[in-house]
Amino acid sequence: MVLVCVAGVVQAEQNQLMVRAKETGNDSLVLIQWEIDELLAPRNYEAIGTCVKVEDGDAIVMLSGMSMFAPPEDFKRLRAVTSANPDSELGDVSLLGVDRASGMGFVRISGDHGLKAVEFVVDAELDTGDEVASVGLLAKEMGLKPYVGSAYISASLRKPETNYVVTGGELTNMGSLVINDAGQVVGLVNQQPYTPFQGVSEGRQLTLGLRGMMWSKGFLPAEEFVDVLDRIPASPDEVREMPWIGALSVEAVDADFWDIYGMDSPGVKLNGVVPARAADNSGLKDGDIIVAVDGEGIEGMSTAAMTTQQFLREFNRREVGDDVTFTILNEDGDRKDVVMTIPPFPTVPYQAETYLDRSVGMAIREKVEMDGLVDTTDAADEAGVYVLMVAKGSPAALAEIRAGDLIVQVGGNDVATVEAYEREVAASI
Repeated sequence: MVLVCVAGVVQAEQNQLMVRAKETGNDSLVLIQWEIDELLAPRNYEAIGTCVKVEDGDAIVMLSGMSMFAPPEDFKRLRAVTSANPDSELGDVSLLGVDRASGMGFVRISGDHGLKAVEFVVDAELDTGDEVASVGLLAKEMGLKPYVGSAYISASLRKPETNYVVTGGELTNMGSLVINDAGQVVGLVNQQPYTPFQGVSEGRQLTLGLRGMMWSKGFLPAEEFVDVLDRIPASPDEVREMPWIGALSVEAVDADFWDIYGMDSPGVKLNGVVPARAADNSGLKDGDIIVAVDGEGIEGMSTAAMTTQQFLREFNRREVGDDVTFTILNEDGDRKDVVMTIPPFPTVPYQAETYLDRSVGMAIREKVEMDGLVDTTDAADEAGVYVLMVAKGSPAALAEIRAGDLIVQVGGNDVATVEAYEREVAASI
């Protein structure tokens, strides 16, 4: 009889947790849909968002899955739908921006939305065996209804961010809120990991990675992303700039080579320090090994690759314009402190203006700052537009134009921008 009573109490508590999760989802989750003008054709996207703030009556919604590099003007037809009225779009929806350090995007919903802000808790002290529930939204064609799942924490993993793995049940889909037994919102389902399955094909054993779209076995705790809520952009023009270390790459030194470099703790090696830029001007050189940042040692992870990721992850949380002190070990074995004012990250190819020229069957893009830093050929200082792709059998292909070529002139006139290219092509037809 005692066992039956205990089981009944546990079941009642589990039911109560799932009811609280569903209520939270009803109040705070919203489906955000948008379109991006990609090179070949517009592409539709959607993701579950969470209301994190209500400001002057407008809902501020956070979501993952938005492109970090697409220009703001490429985001078209933003729409928002809630489970309360899945057949009717909410009022005006506008992009606030995408934080590149975390990958979290933010949109503003004006007008009557009915959403309530969620407060994420970062000191919940989650542990193995704790029960958690999650609430997500079913697909729109299934009615966009909130649905819940529950499970127990089985382990925490560093990769390098902390992720919790669950067992004894399943959590819901990407963007779902995760709630503990105290009713606190403690995380987000931010990925659907692949589960390996083995099969046989034509007598050969195969291993396949499969993942579901409705259920998940893990979540990201709030402490891994909540800092982004302190820097929600007011508009796409106010998105926080990404910091740059001033080198083309960094890589952690494998522990097997510490003795060679005279190291007794983890460090990351600078490769390709860019001349006449912040790192070079502050005294950093190729081959220098950073062993501490502002007096704090580099956190070592299970592999050198993960140590590199963790170092960059922490560095990317810093602000452009701030001073940072690197303790370095140079090639002579000397240890010293170097102070650098953090510069913004150079523009990268993903941010370049692009153009699809159907008349000749090729796509082009403008040069960006990073091109000049990584290009070691004579073309580094040439103005022009890069060829991205060439259609097979097109006039461009027949003219032996290839992807990666730099077009510097059209019709004898210089072309340094997409606009100039379009103008000169139009004039030559």
